[in-house]
Amino acid sequence: MGSWLGDVYGLTLAPAGGGFTLTAIEEADHGVVAASVTLPEGQRLQLASALRRALDVARGWEG
Repeated sequence: MGSWLGDVYGLTLAPAGGGFTLTAIEEADHGVVAASVTLPEGQRLQLASALRRALDVARGWEG
């Protein structure tokens, strides 16, 4: 469905039985680490909002 992959980390979004699975991927010293969460379709906007807030906080830390 969608993906954003950087040099060291990334996100993928894929349909999964009436919902979707979001997977975060990071390349670590000991290999690639991935963590996934599967949510119902009705949670998509809430997840997008939470990720946006987290990105805003991370940008605040950088500044």
